[in-house]
Amino acid sequence: MQTICRKRWLNHFVHWYWIHCYWRKRTLSKIANQMKKFIFLIAIAIGSMVCTAARAQTTKEAYKQELRTYMESSGSTASFDTMVNQLFMMAGGIPAEKKAEIRTQAFDKLVDLMTPVYQKNITLEDLKEINKFYQTPAGKRISGAQPKIAVESTQVGQQWGMWLQSAIQTAAK
Repeated sequence: MQTICRKRWLNHFVHWYWIHCYWRKRTLSKIANQMKKFIFLIAIAIGSMVCTAARAQTTKEAYKQELRTYMESSGSTASFDTMVNQLFMMAGGIPAEKKAEIRTQAFDKLVDLMTPVYQKNITLEDLKEINKFYQTPAGKRISGAQPKIAVESTQVGQQWGMWLQSAIQTAAK
């Protein structure tokens, strides 16, 4: 009787252990497959983010280059040069090599700071079209005239402001 109970108990234990191992193996196999799928999806997501970041970086660099071209061809650098030269004169005693280095760094920094401002308002394609215009004879003429127009416009703006102020004061009486 005792032998029968032991056999039964042993038989139950072996049966339970076999079922347990079978289900555990099956469950572990499912978990392993799920983990493989998860790792594969993570790898794809990371890969696509890297590609997107690289593409965005390339686009940003292309935009910076177009903006630099725009600033150089539109005459914006003339006012930049005037301001930088005034600052150099006020500082005094800076060697020519150091001035050139500072001028390059300052222009690069200006382009870096202006890029987001222009990107909010002008697309890369529009900026390319504007740059094409500045390569035409009419674009080159307006670019060359911009510094003179800016100086004269400032004087005209001051005269206009004084006239407007007196007109408003007269109307207020």
